[in-house]
Amino acid sequence: MIKFFIASLFMVSFPAYGYEIIGRPEINTVSGIKGTGYLGRRFDINAIPYDNQAVNADDLPLFFDSREVQAMPEIRDQGNCGSCWAFAATRALEISLAKSSGNVLDLSEQEMVSCETSAYKCEGGFMESAKFLLKGIASEESWPYAAKSLRCKKLPKAAKAVKMKLLGSEEKQPTVEQIKSAILNYGSAFVTVAVGNTGWSGATGEIKGKGCDNEATNHMVVVVGWTFEDQWIMGNSWGQEWGNKGHALIKFGCANIGEEAGYVVAGDLL
Repeated sequence: MIKFFIASLFMVSFPAYGYEIIGRPEINTVSGIKGTGYLGRRFDINAIPYDNQAVNADDLPLFFDSREVQAMPEIRDQGNCGSCWAFAATRALEISLAKSSGNVLDLSEQEMVSCETSAYKCEGGFMESAKFLLKGIASEESWPYAAKSLRCKKLPKAAKAVKMKLLGSEEKQPTVEQIKSAILNYGSAFVTVAVGNTGWSGATGEIKGKGCDNEATNHMVVVVGWTFEDQWIMGNSWGQEWGNKGHALIKFGCANIGEEAGYVVAGDLL
């Protein structure tokens, strides 16, 4: 169900820490918050199959950060467009491709925004909208991001996903262990999270306090690791000036992060 939020986010500067936590003051027509765009439970429950295999916590490390063991694409900025769903899924494919091949590609979020038929372009999308990547996606160079709801056009593909799964099941949310396993195997997981009325601000690149209010999820991000303190290492789509070079730490369960989650397996370069 589509939920609407009336909210504003603020920019808080902490020069002593060397960076700023940047919020989004402009209003997006769908979520009420600029820089979000997740519309709720899946539009088509049959679009992407589930992976509900149990994972033993003892088989997982206490700390892991994909950024330390593989090449990573740069954090980007979705701007004033409800396209988080496209940025999270595309980044997950880029990370999987970098992990499997060492190639770091910049893929076209704009093509996904403009051409995926289950979504509403800059008005938002769903977890299942990630299925677009199974058909292939063009490079950013072929179609640069415009942060607009443009008309679809056909372009040569640069990469594609060969497999995609949602974690958990229709009845059960993904477990922390299932999300960790996806990150270990594919470099990241794309997940839902709630950017609430207070926005996301803090002094150390960490989402905490009122930023953890468990409201309805309205945003999609990637998680690329976890800490000894039971925090996800989250990559956002609000530019590299936000948080710690576009990333922030967020406690497991904070802001309903991981209420839905999935992973992408990259194929060969096209």
